[in-house]
Amino acid sequence: TRRGGRVVQSCDVTMLNHSIQNNVDGSYFTSKSYSQYNAEQELQTFYKEITSWERMKKEGEIVGKIRVAAFLPYYIKEMDANNKSNNNNGGGDVRNQYEEDEAVAFYDYKFTMKSIDQMDAASL
Repeated sequence: TRRGGRVVQSCDVTMLNHSIQNNVDGSYFTSKSYSQYNAEQELQTFYKEITSWERMKKEGEIVGKIRVAAFLPYYIKEMDANNKSNNNNGGGDVRNQYEEDEAVAFYDYKFTMKSIDQMDAASL
């Protein structure tokens, strides 16, 4: 429980992996996985960000979607033990094995980007 006063916390975020897929129609997709560590809470969490972008027929307009999937961490000692044994057997890094069906939360965003001229830019 926190009572009064200012609490300062910081976190360290590391990108674990990423991939990009370009399509013939001009759309593309990105997938990025992150590890986030909060030293004050001694908590490590993982999340995956999937983004899609598509150029619309209307000149200068791009629409996109972002989905962030948040995961509870596997028990860290178990991860370390599995990671060592997997790496010795040619397996992958356990941190990259989080799948969307294991997520405890999803955050979905949609956006539209439009091209602006110099006059519009100057008024910002």
